[in-house]
Amino acid sequence: MINFHKASIKPAVKKQLTTKQNQAKQTLIKKNYNEIYAHEAAHKAAAGSLGGSIHIVNNSAGIPVSGFVPIAMPTIPEKPTQNGLKKTIDHAKTVIKAAMAPKDPSAADYQVKAKAESTLNKAKSMKKKVSHNIDYMA
Repeated sequence: MINFHKASIKPAVKKQLTTKQNQAKQTLIKKNYNEIYAHEAAHKAAAGSLGGSIHIVNNSAGIPVSGFVPIAMPTIPEKPTQNGLKKTIDHAKTVIKAAMAPKDPSAADYQVKAKAESTLNKAKSMKKKVSHNIDYMA
């Protein structure tokens, strides 16, 4: 009888632990999702029309672990003009602002910022050169 009694207790205890584990998992999912979503929403708001939709990435257990907002990176025009370079500069500034928008930028956010800053600096330098060429031709 003792074995029978223990067998009937074990499933109840096991089921209770599963429920607690499930509740803990659901709490973690909600917490992670909210934190990640807030971080990505800051990027999205600062990116404006340059930013895409918010994406949340889950691990194999279904727990949110990261997220991203795709953003168009600025490029230097093939044939640089004052207007084209100004657009590139403005675009780069928006990308930098969007990358640093969350209160807790990630390593990936700093990489995006660095890439946009590089393009920004190149565009500024080229804009000065284009400006000087126009001045000499006038």
